[in-house]
Amino acid sequence: MHRVILKMNINYRYVGENVRSARLNKGLTIEQLAELADISDSFLGVAERGTSGFSIETIIKLARVLGVTTDSLLLENVQGRGSSSKADTLAAILAGCTEDEIAFMIEYVKLCKKMGIFKAAKP
Repeated sequence: MHRVILKMNINYRYVGENVRSARLNKGLTIEQLAELADISDSFLGVAERGTSGFSIETIIKLARVLGVTTDSLLLENVQGRGSSSKADTLAAILAGCTEDEIAFMIEYVKLCKKMGIFKAAKP
């Protein structure tokens, strides 16, 4: 069996900026995020500045805590720095909801689609 190694050039500055942006969007301090992700706050601060990189395990933990995708943390945001995708914004909102709240929102969206409300709202 052959092992394939993919070499990627990761821009740690972008990753750090993406983590910082997601953290601020969630309203967390460095200390709070570090505690929730079980990493040191000093490491998180250094990594957010792009001086050091994150391990894959840490990226996964951060994405889960922040309610965003790992892609949104690892990849440069092509729509402009500092702005999250709509999917990431929705994921962050849903991360703080109960199962009942999520169920209500699903039913509400289904009803809006059925009534054609979204069609009228298109620009």
